[in-house]
Amino acid sequence: LFCHGRRAYRRIALFLCYYLYKNVSLLMSDLWWMHQDGFRARTAFPEYLSIGFNVLYSAWHVIFVIGFDRDVSDDVANARPELYHVGPRRALFNPRRFTQWMMLGVFQGSIAWCVPYYLLLPDGTVYDKSTPGPFWVSSTAAFTAVNIVVNIRLVLSSPSPFRRTTVWPTVLAFLCYGIG
Repeated sequence: LFCHGRRAYRRIALFLCYYLYKNVSLLMSDLWWMHQDGFRARTAFPEYLSIGFNVLYSAWHVIFVIGFDRDVSDDVANARPELYHVGPRRALFNPRRFTQWMMLGVFQGSIAWCVPYYLLLPDGTVYDKSTPGPFWVSSTAAFTAVNIVVNIRLVLSSPSPFRRTTVWPTVLAFLCYGIG
């Protein structure tokens, strides 16, 4: 029971922080675009990308990455009671830790939008929803950057980033994005 409770706390804390972080990261692109576009209510990303983000590109593999994650074996966890102190101390999910995740999402999402936008569209925006053009190239590049950054953040936040239950689901999520 102790091992499962300790792991459950760690998993829930990582899940909550990651899930909100990835959505804040993507939201920053929309906020930057709204400001740059003069609040004309035009979409920043093609619809299929926005729809697929929370389903195919950054969410389903979290079940595998977090669900099968083990930082230490049950024997080690039972032998070392100090490993259980993170729960009562709220070390993994508290206002400070949550704020760190959200601020990182704001920063990384802003960078992911601004770098492709200003590199690929230095003279301003040409927004034409009916035909592909430079705006959609920069928009898709920004979306790709957000997708890569949030998935890498999940892998690096996992206590066992090189286990096959972490690596393969993440690779498959990238493939879903590449095929989509």
